[in-house]
Amino acid sequence: PDMFKYVYNTQLRTLNLAWNQLSNLQPDMFENLKLTALDLGFSRLNDLRKICPKHSLLTSLIRLSLQSTKLTNIPKRFFTCFPNLKKLHLEENKFDSFPKFCDTWSNSTNNLQELYLGNTGIDRNITSINTSCLKNLTLLKLDRNKLYRVPNFCNSKGSAIFPRLKQLYLQKTFISSLPKNSFRCLSSLQVLDLRNNLLLRLPNFCKKNNTFSYTPNLATLYLSNTSIVTLNYHKLRCLENLKDLDLRSNFLRSIPPLWFCNELNNSLIPILRKLDLSSNPIELISSENFRCLSSVEILRLTSTSISKLGDNLFSTIGSLQDLEIGYTTSLKRISKHACNVSSLSTLTFSFNNFNFEDVSNYFPDQLFNLCENVSTLI
Repeated sequence: PDMFKYVYNTQLRTLNLAWNQLSNLQPDMFENLKLTALDLGFSRLNDLRKICPKHSLLTSLIRLSLQSTKLTNIPKRFFTCFPNLKKLHLEENKFDSFPKFCDTWSNSTNNLQELYLGNTGIDRNITSINTSCLKNLTLLKLDRNKLYRVPNFCNSKGSAIFPRLKQLYLQKTFISSLPKNSFRCLSSLQVLDLRNNLLLRLPNFCKKNNTFSYTPNLATLYLSNTSIVTLNYHKLRCLENLKDLDLRSNFLRSIPPLWFCNELNNSLIPILRKLDLSSNPIELISSENFRCLSSVEILRLTSTSISKLGDNLFSTIGSLQDLEIGYTTSLKRISKHACNVSSLSTLTFSFNNFNFEDVSNYFPDQLFNLCENVSTLI
């Protein structure tokens, strides 16, 4: 890679040196380049001072990928070297604790917005001392780490460490319990990924007697494969802006009637657009299960244990456009008014082994009379 230090007046902006040894990098090799993206991943790089000496040579860099290298720490004055960095990939390194990006002796500002720290061996809490300078962070990935609880995102004064954080990924960690205040100081959060954790029960997003939300802007919630067994004892409250709810691959055998309704029979999640209940052993569903879901446009019920689709089953979902009931080999009967949804345009009904030759189990002449707008049938 020494060749690059002899390159002048080039339009080169993206440089990918991944999957090379890079054990002999010299600080001056990038001196004449105005790179905006640099990938040094999957190399033997073990010291960032090789590309970050006392003075910065990569002031234009926006994206830096250091995935799966030999790094174990972040050097002091990191952002002095990369003042315009917006996206930093550090996955598959071994840091043990959250990297110390911030320090008291440096006044350097930064523009970091996305930080990827998946599978980096982090097993301790995040401290405000190490993160106080990351005020612009909007995305944080902490997946596949030894985290036993949701990190505390509040500083000593109770304010948010990452006030602009919109996306938080905590999938496949060791988190198994979620106390009521787990999501404090995350008021800007829009996407929360808790997949592949042994949660057993739904998280709580409320404060002050279920009237205020810790995450008022949350729009997407991933809870697939979290071993949730029942919905009987807890409802998802304080998520009035939720649009996408993923409950796939859990152990739900039923959906309690009116579960999506509050005490006044109004929707708890009034603008929900997509609901995925696939790969749950749900055996019986009725229209009462979907009451208060009038805004849902996409419903996934693939790979369940449902045996019958009754009359007017989805009629309470007035906005339903895309319905998927595939890979449900237990399905044996479809009532004549099962698809009574005029807004339905796409119906996926593949791999069910349903016997369409036996007209005693369904009504071919009437099945689609009340959903005449279906244009795609799979």
